[in-house]
Amino acid sequence: MDEARRVGQFIAEQSTTASVPSIWHLWTDPDTWGAWDGGPIQARAATPLGPGVEGVVVPQAGPEACFTIINWQPQRSYRFATRLPLARLIVDRAVVGECPVTIRHTVWFEGLLAPLWSAILGPGFRRALPSTLTRLVALAEMGGPQ
Repeated sequence: MDEARRVGQFIAEQSTTASVPSIWHLWTDPDTWGAWDGGPIQARAATPLGPGVEGVVVPQAGPEACFTIINWQPQRSYRFATRLPLARLIVDRAVVGECPVTIRHTVWFEGLLAPLWSAILGPGFRRALPSTLTRLVALAEMGGPQ
């Protein structure tokens, strides 16, 4: 994706003692998303996440939204898109270092109304991303959801 088309990009990065497989498991199991992601209260997909897989996210406020996996590199990174009116919300989760394990969570908007959606939803993402990664890392370091 051409980075010039990204609007309102928000990035959080954190290092951890957890293994890449532990992080990857939490990232790619929508059933765990509510335990560490401050946004959705529930997420689900009919099949395990992978290229082209579709799922649903139920946010704390607002209607449920469908997402589609648009980029998949096992144990390295994946990206999903959620449709908004005349725009898309893109979420990218990546392992960017291994000694120590370092993860990055990036969110941005694309499309005609991306500036509007960035203004409406962006401040919440900017506030939430650091604590989202903190919760994810803590859960992975403890061995996953209890």
